Formats: sequence, C-alpha cells, structure tokens
Amino acid sequence: FRRVLFRSSLDGTGDGAAGTVREVDYLGPVTRFYVDLEAGTQLVVLRQNMDQNATTAEALRGRKVKLSWRKESEYQVR
Repeated sequence: FRRVLFRSSLDGTGDGAAGTVREVDYLGPVTRFYVDLEAGTQLVVLRQNMDQNATTAEALRGRKVKLSWRKESEYQVR
C-alpha cells in the first residue's frame, strides 16, 4: 500500500483492517508502526511525523487501531 491512514472507524471509502499496534519505532521525520491485524497477519506502516512527536507516537503502542487505504493504492510484493 502506498498510503495507509489511521482512523477511528472504517468509513467505507476504501479497504481496511483492524489491529493492535505492537511496536513503534520513532525515526525523527517518520515513525514505523508494527500492527498485528485481527486477521492474524502483520502490517508495517511508515507514517510521516507531521503532527506527532516521539511521546505521542509511543502512546499508540498497545492501542487498537483501524487502518484504511484506497483500493488503487494496493500493490503486490513478490
């Protein structure tokens, strides 16, 4: 996926998944989130730090999140 959004609910504007943030790596300009999905897989999300700092990013560890993306942003990794 090229663009994954954190949301409070899946709103029907694209595909999505629910999960729990297992690990957070704050890397300065970006944060890497490791999300354990309810479907039993893991998704790694790289998010630009426009409105958060290390403290707010770390606060998401262990929290349930909804992730969504547009169908046209999907691509297969081989």
